Amino acid sequence: MVGLEINAEKTKVMRVQPFMGQPPVVTDSLQLEYVEDFRYRGAIVTSTGGASTDITRRIRSAGSAYGMLRNIWRFTSITKKVKVKVFNSNVLSVLLYGCETWRMTIGDARKLRAFHHRCLRRILKIRWFHKKSNAEVLKMANAKVIWREAETRRWRYLGHCLRCPKSIQHTSSS
Repeated sequence: MVGLEINAEKTKVMRVQPFMGQPPVVTDSLQLEYVEDFRYRGAIVTSTGGASTDITRRIRSAGSAYGMLRNIWRFTSITKKVKVKVFNSNVLSVLLYGCETWRMTIGDARKLRAFHHRCLRRILKIRWFHKKSNAEVLKMANAKVIWREAETRRWRYLGHCLRCPKSIQHTSSS
């Protein structure tokens, strides 16, 4: 009706929580391939609806970003406060990209928390024998609990969506 055409060779089909016995999707006498997951705007969407795969990939990407900044973490002339700001802007932004759409489990929150605390402890030069709790590390870095940050971003995004004009909400959901 609006002049869009589907390229049947490039098109894939994913069903959220599929069940057996569903008929195949056919277009132009070509059966479309079913997939379990796909990447959309940098995020991994799975048929189970969870975010564990995407969170694991984000942790790896953030770890890579953290590693690229290793010279900054080693500089003694840079204050710890500046290092934490660099960490927040360059590593946490990679880690939490797309977190507004994550359906986070307790296990996912633990993985995020472990990565966050490991990085902060290295930046602040806190070793295991210093016996500092995670709460003390967060206080020293003036940081929030990582899953709370993801939750805040999710609520902020939800508020943004609710403030959109109704005409935009209807076209984006179809």
